[in-house]
Amino acid sequence: MNFLKSHINKIVHFDYSLRYRIYCESIYKRVAVHTKYILFSGLLISLLAACGNDRMSNKEMRKALGIVDGQSNELRIGGVLYRFPPEFKLVINASEKRLKENKDAVNKVIFHMDLSSWFDPPPTARGEGNSLVRIEIRAHGYEDSAKQTELLEKDNWASQRDIPEWGLREYISIRFPKQSGWGDLSYRAINLSTPKGGPIIYRCTTLYRFEKENIAKPDQCMTPHQTIRGPMVNYVLSGKLLPRWKEVHAEVLALVNSLIVE
Repeated sequence: MNFLKSHINKIVHFDYSLRYRIYCESIYKRVAVHTKYILFSGLLISLLAACGNDRMSNKEMRKALGIVDGQSNELRIGGVLYRFPPEFKLVINASEKRLKENKDAVNKVIFHMDLSSWFDPPPTARGEGNSLVRIEIRAHGYEDSAKQTELLEKDNWASQRDIPEWGLREYISIRFPKQSGWGDLSYRAINLSTPKGGPIIYRCTTLYRFEKENIAKPDQCMTPHQTIRGPMVNYVLSGKLLPRWKEVHAEVLALVNSLIVE
């Protein structure tokens, strides 16, 4: 079965549509249950034939998009052309169908902004994640300020408090610490808003080692906003950077804007 699973993992290693992945996974589960009845490998191959023989590999997809490692790369996302410098290691999700039709195919691009210079001493390799901000530019979606505010206000919070030195209001869910997940610790900017005028809301996970003491400390926090040009930007920062979120937010806005070509 390890042999089978490894081959299926190769088939689905690129981020295809959810429906396609579910289809492949369902074949794996059916084969796993009935393997003892399969006497010939040819039958197994025929079952898996539909799962990717004609699909582009990640390498083929990047080539079709004109991505070359070690040099600047241009990608159109949501109708906006971005130029990414050579040092950015890009993770790309694209529509193969739209790519074959010579249409805007990129769904999202993920890269990282390194803020290790903000730390003294600089983080070690083990703590490198504390200084990296994960930035995602998405072609689809929109900012719904009213909906975000509604969801925040109607959730069940055990406590709320302002943290003036951070410029944030903190929300701790009644589910904490028994069912702690994304958003059970949240923060809303007190005096700043997104480029579209909506609320800046950080949905966070908590540091596990403090949960037993019923102390909510942010581990990773993410926030979305829509750019003036249209594409959505979602970024994730570490809890260690949250006290400096205003500076991080300004850096993200400036970086994303600097990448725009047209």
